[in-house]
Amino acid sequence: MEDIAGDVGELVRWAVVSVLNDPARTAGDIQDAFSGAAYGAVLGAGEMGADVVQPAAQAIAGAKEAAQGLGLPEEAAAQAVQGALQAAETLDPRAAPRLKDALGKQRPDGPNTIMTDAIE
Repeated sequence: MEDIAGDVGELVRWAVVSVLNDPARTAGDIQDAFSGAAYGAVLGAGEMGADVVQPAAQAIAGAKEAAQGLGLPEEAAAQAVQGALQAAETLDPRAAPRLKDALGKQRPDGPNTIMTDAIE
């Protein structure tokens, strides 16, 4: 199941980056775009039966990548955390606390303040 979650996670990352790099989809409130992209991607992954932790982490990574590509500060991607958490809560109220815990622990390059600040 972990391989499936990893594959879905990579697909989610690509989808979030693609959506956020489309000017027509981000023409409104950019924070809503980041939140909505993560929400939709994580909800879709969860509805396919994947555990939401890996797809959520990839959605957030994709949002960070998109923010950088758009010349936005990395903090713009913090809304993706909220979208991912909302999707997890929609899928299963027990999933959100697990996701918060997992996101708080994921620190690939040292302290990850975007993830930890956005979930508090």
